[in-house]
Amino acid sequence: MNEFMLPDDFVSFLDAGKQLEYDPDGCEAGAVTLHRRPDLRLRTFGAHCGGTPYEAEDPGPSLGVYRVQGVDLIASCDGDYYPEGLLVWLPGELSFGAWDPAHDYIFVFGQAVTWSQIAASPARYINAQWGYPGLDRAQADFLRPWGRYPHESEKRKASDQ
Repeated sequence: MNEFMLPDDFVSFLDAGKQLEYDPDGCEAGAVTLHRRPDLRLRTFGAHCGGTPYEAEDPGPSLGVYRVQGVDLIASCDGDYYPEGLLVWLPGELSFGAWDPAHDYIFVFGQAVTWSQIAASPARYINAQWGYPGLDRAQADFLRPWGRYPHESEKRKASDQ
């Protein structure tokens, strides 16, 4: 059963018991471990547009966050970050992305990016939320959440549904 509308290449990857293979020295989060498929859960991630290119367009209140449904893919990492949100599947966008919990930003890779592409170069996608000069990172866009996700006046971290 695929209740989260997960892409077939991702489901096959997990069902085969695979993990991402890459040099953790080139990744801000270090080495990561994916959740097993039975452990995947739909969660709510906070997102706002303040400080993004979409800030002026956002019709929502300036305080609070949009509540965006997503599936957290990373169970653990050995870098200096929490694993929560490093890679996510966003069923409402039919896209993989990342969540920055420090700023409540959601980055979207877009529907054209497949799990096979992410698995071929995982550090680039995990690094997408950081903008350090010289850091190899994939292109990602800030999520435009209004009109599709409910707004909540109080800031919350990711939560289980």
